[in-house]
Amino acid sequence: MKRTLLWMFAPALVGAALLGACSDGTGPARVAKDQDPLVERLVEMGFPRDQIADAGSYFVVEGDIRFDKKALAAAPRTGPRGGPARQRVVSTISGTRRIIRVNLSAVQAENVSWANATRAALTNWSSVNGADITLVEGSPADMTISFDDDSNFQSSCTVAEGSFPIAGAPGTIIRINRLYAASYSAGQQTWIMTHELGHNLGLAHTNSSNGTLIAGTPSSDAGSVMNSGAAFPGCPPAAPTWSAFSSGDQLAARTLYPLPVPSLTVSYVSGQPVLTWPSIAGATYVVERVYISYGQDEFGSFTGYGHAGRITSVTSPWTDTSWSYTGNYTCHWDQGSGWWLETAYGYNLEAHFPNGVTTTNQPAAVGVC
Repeated sequence: MKRTLLWMFAPALVGAALLGACSDGTGPARVAKDQDPLVERLVEMGFPRDQIADAGSYFVVEGDIRFDKKALAAAPRTGPRGGPARQRVVSTISGTRRIIRVNLSAVQAENVSWANATRAALTNWSSVNGADITLVEGSPADMTISFDDDSNFQSSCTVAEGSFPIAGAPGTIIRINRLYAASYSAGQQTWIMTHELGHNLGLAHTNSSNGTLIAGTPSSDAGSVMNSGAAFPGCPPAAPTWSAFSSGDQLAARTLYPLPVPSLTVSYVSGQPVLTWPSIAGATYVVERVYISYGQDEFGSFTGYGHAGRITSVTSPWTDTSWSYTGNYTCHWDQGSGWWLETAYGYNLEAHFPNGVTTTNQPAAVGVC
């Protein structure tokens, strides 16, 4: 990885291109030629032309982000994306829930410390509250991590390189510079691998001006794991010891990878409410009965909210046998006094995931007294 960290994960991904020539693009790779159609693809994604280096079969962007030429050429062209952002993003993986499997066998065989640091980094990303990110060790792999010491690594001071998502899939490889493997503590290794994984999830360097800023994240964030190697001097560059994601990192992750929200339909069969919803992988469900009362009395008009019970571990379809009514509101009216009360009934459906909860509701329609 190089000297700059990528803050590409919209909400808060902290990447991995941690140490080395992360963002300065030094080393034997030559500056990519103008008018190369693949270079133009990268420019469309938001990367400056002068930070794209040609390394033969692949490009290196900002010092520690790798794009395989064949994969880039085969990917469908979707037009300009706006590029990476501060809490910066270049692309996302998928609009649907998925488990990203990571092959660590080569790292495990060569250096157990780096393998364990990578496992810790997988847990870091998978534990961001409210973010739909699940990284696990396994196969068939979506991503492979290995050591390397090619000519680009030898002269660029790069500690590791990640790769960006292509065609809806996460970056497929992360390479660790074998020459510098012994230069970092276990905590620094975890920081570096968390940074690189951020790139593979789609986050750019936070301390870069490339791409678009993720909504709500700060214009600069000294605590972001996605800051590039430029923030850490030396060759190989000094690396922080892993502590935690910044609030910007977390927001970026939640923004780019929001947990799915369940949809809910309520119908009535013989007076009994029947709730149905499509199942989401990895979720368990809780139903909450709710009511909203609107009324007027001698003190004026009012609105009140209440809960009439929570039911856990429910599955679709679910029939509420405790309530029996044919509509979704009741109305009480005293014509003489002008007092009236109208109560609308409804439900909240909570989808519980290992790292967060999302909620939808069946709007409570109100009748007219």
